[in-house]
Amino acid sequence: MKKYELDALRDFAIEHLPAAQRQREKASRFGLDIEGYCRALSVAAMLTRASATVSAIEDRAARLLEQLMLVALDHAYQGIENTIIEAAHDLASLTGTEIPWLPDRQNKTLAESNVQTEDVVEPKPEQHVPRFHKTTIADLVPGDLLTTKEAALALGRKPNTLLTWASKETGEIQPHCQVGRQHRWLADDIIALFKEKPKKVR
Repeated sequence: MKKYELDALRDFAIEHLPAAQRQREKASRFGLDIEGYCRALSVAAMLTRASATVSAIEDRAARLLEQLMLVALDHAYQGIENTIIEAAHDLASLTGTEIPWLPDRQNKTLAESNVQTEDVVEPKPEQHVPRFHKTTIADLVPGDLLTTKEAALALGRKPNTLLTWASKETGEIQPHCQVGRQHRWLADDIIALFKEKPKKVR
């Protein structure tokens, strides 16, 4: 996708994400370089998705913004464009918005392609999305940022082991970023680790 299309999707996500709107206002008021602004938006998206009471619209907006900020901060992964397109379609559907230039969804299964549109029941805007913990490698979605507990469960390690890796900058992977004092681990790093050492990591 082109930069102006990604920028338009960023603005679309922000309009449905109060936490990101506050960051945009702060950046406008106090001035932030582009990297600082992108990091602030990324944190706003992560905190929203970590909330136990986030609405369906805010969750999809946060998911979309989170992926867009990975691109903006040069942390894109293979297939991120498809993830962005999926999240944008979900948000557009929930908000009743049409984005004519948005490409079609890429990874439909045969079953999904045979479902009639009228049979699809979309979540209501006021519906709350339950949070969950990813516990196995099969649960991981590329681009997701995991808590230390989630990353430890996926790796079959204790959370303290990962905290030791982070503090000593050793171990098999390192945290991707911090939200406040909490580390966040990139799902892609864990997936890659399993691909490289499938027998060692349990």
